[in-house]
Amino acid sequence: MSDLYANYFCQKLFLKLKQEQIKNLVQELCSQKNKFMQVCRDSKGTHSVQCLIEVLKVEEEEPEFSEAFEEFISTCFEELAFDKNGTHVIVKFLLSRKDLPMNTIFQEISRHFLDLCYD
Repeated sequence: MSDLYANYFCQKLFLKLKQEQIKNLVQELCSQKNKFMQVCRDSKGTHSVQCLIEVLKVEEEEPEFSEAFEEFISTCFEELAFDKNGTHVIVKFLLSRKDLPMNTIFQEISRHFLDLCYD
């Protein structure tokens, strides 16, 4: 996902995957927090992750899945928010998940509001 050329392949691949495959991929990525953080903060990897978020459609019957991804974003918020590439992952997540309650993420934004304004 972070390779100069492979990130384009991943983005095209994500568009072709079935929802179940996407969910399995995201669950695997979220379970490997440190590696996933590296991808989110990478200048090429951030584009792959943003594409993955865009194609991710969480059905109402599976709230635990969306909660898992939201938990990943909120637990890594500070590290992502103050990274020039990671911040794009947060923005894409917030813009694409308008229908989901984002209490934990908004609490993190409120907690770091002034620092974020000056960054």
